[in-house]
Amino acid sequence: MSTIAALDTNDSSPCCLLATLIKAFSLQSCLERRYPPWYVVFFSPKHRVLNVYKYMPQCFCLFKKCNGADIPRQRKAEHARQDVIRGRRSAAVAQNPVLATSTPTPNPPPAAHFSDALSADPPPLTNDLYGTPELAAQDDNIAPMSTAQSCMASSIAERDRAEEAGEAYVRAMRTSSSAPRPEDDIGDPDADDDDMEDNEPSPSASRPPFPPPLSTPSSAPTSTLVTSAARPTADPRYPGENDPDPFVRTARAQPRRRGQLATGVASKAIHPGVYLLYLLVAWLHAQCKLAFVACDTVLRVVGQIIAAFAPGWSTGQPPVLGSLKSVMENLGVEPDFQVLPTCPFCLEVYPSSRYTSPNAPCDRCHEPVFRSIRSLNRRLRPGARLIVPSLQFPMKSIEDQLRDIIAVPGVEDTLDGWRQLAHIPGEYRRIFDGRIIRSELKAANGRLFFENPLPVQTGVAPELRIGLSMGVDWFSYLRSLISPSHSSGPMSFSIINLPAHLKFRVMNMILVGILPGPKEQDFDQVQRFMRPVVNELLRLWEQGFVMSTKRYPQGRRIRVILVCVVCDKPAAHKLGGFGSHSHTFYCTRCWIKKSDKATAKAFEKGAFAPRTPEEQLEYAKQYASCASQTERDTFVRAYASRWCELARLPYFDVCRMIVVDPMHNLLLGLVKTHFYHIWVKLKVLRKKKELRRFHSILAQLSIPSYLGRVPSLMGEPAGGSLTADQWLIAATLVCPFAIPQIWDEYGEGDAEVIRLRRIGNFKELAEKRKRERAAAKEQAANNVRRSSRKRRRTERAQYREEPDEDEEVRPDAGAVEEEQDIFAEPDDEDEEAIARAPPNLHPDDPANMAKLSRFLRIVLAKSLNDAEINTADTLIREYCTELIYLYGPDVIKPNHHYATDVPDCIRDFGPLHEFWTFLFERINKVLKSYNSANHSGGELEVSFFREFHRTIQLSRELAAASATGNIHVQTSIEAMYKSSADDRGTVQALAREVDEAHADGGVLYELSSRCTQTRMQDTLYLAVLGYLRLRLPSIALQSWLSPADGIPLLPEAMFFDYVVLSSRRFWASSRTNNVGNTLIAVRKEGGYAVGELQAIIGIAQAGVPVQRLGYVNWLVSQDVSIAPTSAWNSSISLGVFFWRFGERSTTSELIVLEDIVSHVVLSEAVVAGRKCWATIMPHSSPS
Repeated sequence: MSTIAALDTNDSSPCCLLATLIKAFSLQSCLERRYPPWYVVFFSPKHRVLNVYKYMPQCFCLFKKCNGADIPRQRKAEHARQDVIRGRRSAAVAQNPVLATSTPTPNPPPAAHFSDALSADPPPLTNDLYGTPELAAQDDNIAPMSTAQSCMASSIAERDRAEEAGEAYVRAMRTSSSAPRPEDDIGDPDADDDDMEDNEPSPSASRPPFPPPLSTPSSAPTSTLVTSAARPTADPRYPGENDPDPFVRTARAQPRRRGQLATGVASKAIHPGVYLLYLLVAWLHAQCKLAFVACDTVLRVVGQIIAAFAPGWSTGQPPVLGSLKSVMENLGVEPDFQVLPTCPFCLEVYPSSRYTSPNAPCDRCHEPVFRSIRSLNRRLRPGARLIVPSLQFPMKSIEDQLRDIIAVPGVEDTLDGWRQLAHIPGEYRRIFDGRIIRSELKAANGRLFFENPLPVQTGVAPELRIGLSMGVDWFSYLRSLISPSHSSGPMSFSIINLPAHLKFRVMNMILVGILPGPKEQDFDQVQRFMRPVVNELLRLWEQGFVMSTKRYPQGRRIRVILVCVVCDKPAAHKLGGFGSHSHTFYCTRCWIKKSDKATAKAFEKGAFAPRTPEEQLEYAKQYASCASQTERDTFVRAYASRWCELARLPYFDVCRMIVVDPMHNLLLGLVKTHFYHIWVKLKVLRKKKELRRFHSILAQLSIPSYLGRVPSLMGEPAGGSLTADQWLIAATLVCPFAIPQIWDEYGEGDAEVIRLRRIGNFKELAEKRKRERAAAKEQAANNVRRSSRKRRRTERAQYREEPDEDEEVRPDAGAVEEEQDIFAEPDDEDEEAIARAPPNLHPDDPANMAKLSRFLRIVLAKSLNDAEINTADTLIREYCTELIYLYGPDVIKPNHHYATDVPDCIRDFGPLHEFWTFLFERINKVLKSYNSANHSGGELEVSFFREFHRTIQLSRELAAASATGNIHVQTSIEAMYKSSADDRGTVQALAREVDEAHADGGVLYELSSRCTQTRMQDTLYLAVLGYLRLRLPSIALQSWLSPADGIPLLPEAMFFDYVVLSSRRFWASSRTNNVGNTLIAVRKEGGYAVGELQAIIGIAQAGVPVQRLGYVNWLVSQDVSIAPTSAWNSSISLGVFFWRFGERSTTSELIVLEDIVSHVVLSEAVVAGRKCWATIMPHSSPS
């Protein structure tokens, strides 16, 4: 009989009360009590301690796997009774007939330490918490428990036995010969507090030893993809849940009508005026938020206006539609997507079929999935109520969106265009040059998925093979001024078959779903949202789908494969089932330890064993087989691995095909850390000295407008938060000018003294931050009084975001890489004292930063070769190793180790621009500024999801309308775009912004549409005449003022605004006021020349071939003598050239436009005491 059961008494005498109080403080009752003992004694009815369980006790049964959930007392008793019955049948869960068909629990992969630990002989344990051997040995004829109290007491006693057995097992593990050795030290758990996105409990010495390297690392990874037979079909915790797939939707009964009305306009089957009316009301609703009723009124009134002006216009025409709903359906604009019901407590996602049983509780936590709300439909009776999901997950299948994209004219041929592109071994120009696609991704038949050419099958259309890259990035935004921050997670795909200028257009993006807020999902919860996506990816890879295309009207099979998942490091760890980046084993590609993070070994090639897909799959299965959350947490601490839905894809290597986004890793990670966290926070750049000089140099730069600008007060709170683009400009274009001047002007003192002083200052700063966090946590613990009673959340409170007890509050844990930022840390130090302090500039700092800049310029190029990748690999490893020497180990972050994997990622997937997440970030930026009501329960995500897809489909309809060639339709569409050109924070603005940014994409040569025909000035005319005489010696050209035999060159010419070369727009200075857009580098013998493009001239007359020329005024080269100790030596290696300040050539020169190589960035500079101009090309080679 347990102690709690013994406390049940009706005697209320003082002696009995005292005895009851003493017993309530016993070990067992303290473990099990839900209220303080004094509350039990003096306030419990009849002083029965068992009454404290009357209100929602915790349940740890295995019958429903409640795992500590608060459930009614009667339900808990029933669960305990079922556990006892199951324990009588067998002591092992594996013998349960229900689970007989499930996959056996796999053993962990063989490891030196782990296998030794298992060789110990711990006490026997069973998987069932209550199914102990003692209970299993009982007679099957034992009568069932008659009361809830006796049943609960029995379950508690059995759990005590299981805990005792577990304690004995831990003692056996501690005394075994395989206990953790000193070299297995995990490092200081607080050494990386600045990096913690999700606090991973630090391992202790009593846990199982960590897995050592399982194989000798090789210099280049090889394909070790797990076979399909070894892949599980479902999470082992829920066997059979995907057989059959509950999320499969039936195909559309009819294809969308998009573009049919536009075709009707071209064929005169529908009047252009009526078609414009339909486009207008659809645009008014999508762009101007005009209500349905108002749109219906516009349709009726304008229809009557048309009839009044032209009574007989409708002869042979269909009647005008009278409702916006009908217009949307006929235009094909209204999106069709699923809203999947989701449990608001455990976040289990259910298929649409769940709507047929709204009263059924959640299968996992038994909480209601649906709720009743008041209907806002005026057509229903007053007070009518609707049954809606408590939490909604909007989702649109990949197949449906691919059907819409492939139906766009020309897209089908573009998706197959990669087959005509030549591959040069050792060169990487596109993602199809990477080794993952070329030699490793397999189709369901075992052959290469992107086999080129495909085997010919007589009478069967060739398959269309499509590759997708996936991006997931959480972000937070404020729903209102009084509501807490709300986090959502879009899941998007881009089509790798498309060229870059089409891949990043919004209408070609695939937005599959948005993970609902208000709180970011944890490691296990996100896998439940990934389940329907992985199910569809698996089906599209194995079976594909058939659709009628323009080239193959009889039908063509389309197969899809997931090539890579690219996201920031927190999302990468969640989607891949890895431990967090604050874990002992924080890397997703190798087994480096946290204690080695800030050592030179961390940046040695091949120093640590690589993770393998077989290993991760076994760990994922073992994690899923754990019986409780406590066991799972212990397993993660030891092996840094969890269950991962992506592991179900037979072709997917979670270690190599989940990539930490280079935008976050390199730009928001390395560059930001170096400039702000090291130089600004460590006072290497003092605010009133070096940082002020940096700002003055920044103000003198002339940068092309397409690159954007860096805030003039960069590094200060007034400068704002920098984007990834701005950090890139700062590292590759600003620092090569600014750093040499600052170090030459302010650098003084003994180098070793400066280095040691900086390291000491940084250690002191790190310890100060640690003390402040500890003090803040202690103060919060003292100020907050928590009741021991677990309160049930109200209906409204369950949608509010509450931070975890062990987790810092982060406004954007999914996208922000560094928690401490300019705005969060006020600088209370004495600025005057800092200004009087000696400088902290080490002479090796510029060369170290130059290695990072050169590395970025190489890896961000549009094409690379093996030699350049090897150079980049050497540069990044030297850069990170030198950081330890120059600034100390405290500056090293996980991003520095992740950066050493970038060269291998380029070999796997081609240039970085093929798989980074810039577009995903743009979508997040718009959603953050999206103006909406204070909705919850996923309604906010559904609203945005609907608007996004409605806008995409309306954009496609407008594109089809423009293609009709009708001048009235084209003029009207231009007016629609122009009227909303100033809108910000809308999906429409995003679509225009991204599409305009890539308007020149894929264009190798094109002159602007805007031009004027003007008479050339005399100087320019003579220069053109002399140039053409030299270039066209076979044509006798003469001046039109000198009559003679030959062809007179007419003085009129076409002057263009700009020319597009290799997707870059170069402006003539006579047609723009932005000097940065006119400075160019031109290819010449022996190198490059820099000048200002004054005019773009086109000459077309009879007898003379068409000429397109540029008129350039050159800068004058400056010879400078740079001392060996000058910091300018590091910038010269980046391609910095010097020119005489304020001087230009006396005469301008005509050039062929195709000789233009790149824009240049110009800045004033002081070199060896002389003022001059310095230039650098933003692109080291022609784009």
